[in-house]
Amino acid sequence: MEWMLLASAVMVFAALVQACTGYGYSLIAVPLLFAISPSFVPVPVIIASLPLMAYVATKNRFALQGHPIIFLLLGLALGAPLGALALLIVSPVALQLAISLIVVAGVVVPFSHKQVNRVAQFIAGMLSNLFGTATGVGGPPIALLYQHQSSARIRAVLATTFFFGSLMSLVSLSFTQQITSDSLLHATALLPGVLLGTWLGNRISKYIKQRFARWWVVALSMLSLIVMWVG
Repeated sequence: MEWMLLASAVMVFAALVQACTGYGYSLIAVPLLFAISPSFVPVPVIIASLPLMAYVATKNRFALQGHPIIFLLLGLALGAPLGALALLIVSPVALQLAISLIVVAGVVVPFSHKQVNRVAQFIAGMLSNLFGTATGVGGPPIALLYQHQSSARIRAVLATTFFFGSLMSLVSLSFTQQITSDSLLHATALLPGVLLGTWLGNRISKYIKQRFARWWVVALSMLSLIVMWVG
């Protein structure tokens, strides 16, 4: 019960940051949840993210007008089964290291207009869902690809691809029998925290200065990594 309450508090905070800034949910939540219990990663944290990503994607949908993401989605479709297969062969220590490397990659991506081509979209989508399915942290490859785009487009693309990518990941994970009754129970326990954090983030986002928001995400993500390794 103590683990569940602590995990719920993490989800409130991570969802609040994501709702306010458009980025940071998995970078903050996954290391902390892994430190509490590896059983929270990746299936429960993926399931719990769905309402949050749907909200952020809907809120920023205007930024996708005239910008097709079909090749991103095709890449996601290929990356999901690859990530599910990778999860079958990696050890907890290897998973912890993979999470660390991906989070570090995510926090060093500079958010700042260059063209995004179809091949790059496909590759970024594939890598994103490979990492996202295996570890729960799938944003960095797409964030890197879109680093020169507007912040609204970055939020819209990340949330939309993470939402659909998560659905694909869950299908792949179900085929490898990694969605269990325990993982569903853990996901159910995380959902109230996500919903509360999303609601709070929507309430206070207008008071957040966006030019400082990314640095808060960077600091919090690195703190999450430290907690994961020390814990």
